[in-house]
Amino acid sequence: MISIQADSVRKLLTRYSQLERDRKIEKALNCRAEELADAASKLQAPVKRASLLRDREWLKSRDLPTGDLDKAREQIGKITELLPTDPEGINKPVGQLVKGITKVIEKLDLSTEKAWVEVVKRKKPSVDETFLKQFEIFDSTTETITHIRNLSRDPSDARAPLDRDSLTAIENRWERLGELIAKLPKSTDNPDVKRFLNAVNKGGAPLSLLTDAVTQYLTEAGQFESFRIYQAK
Repeated sequence: MISIQADSVRKLLTRYSQLERDRKIEKALNCRAEELADAASKLQAPVKRASLLRDREWLKSRDLPTGDLDKAREQIGKITELLPTDPEGINKPVGQLVKGITKVIEKLDLSTEKAWVEVVKRKKPSVDETFLKQFEIFDSTTETITHIRNLSRDPSDARAPLDRDSLTAIENRWERLGELIAKLPKSTDNPDVKRFLNAVNKGGAPLSLLTDAVTQYLTEAGQFESFRIYQAK
């Protein structure tokens, strides 16, 4: 009778130990799953940016971290193989996979950043602040210049977009920026014109600076009538 009871106790203890082991394994697996989910979540945005630039051929295949991606796939294969038979054995490959994903994110961010900088240089109309200040003296261009500055300083240019709609919005804004810049008077290297505009910006230009070259420039720019002659006190 006693031996039967002892045997039952041993079985209960064995069962309890197994349940406790299973509970610990389950807890560990849940932790690993959370780590992988977090890493995968962080990977989404870099992949979207890279895919968008790749579709437009702004990001080359050679700039993608293909080697690190292959290593990540290898770790996924190990995890898949171990999980059914040795769940505790996935700790190492999961850790390596998370590190691998982090490395992929860093390299994708670097590649897309470099590619996007080049896109902005090529496609976004450049805005010269010195050039804009020359024409702030013209009432007819004040609103245009303000609009140009607002479009040029839009913070969305700082990083590659995540989707096609955002990219289309950026390209449309750049197109509008170019149209507004084209409405401004043409820039000139003529020293007479530069001296005249600089003087006006500082409060007024004497008649001696109103040379034929300045008159011609203002007339062609449609701004000659914007100026008035006043007698100094």
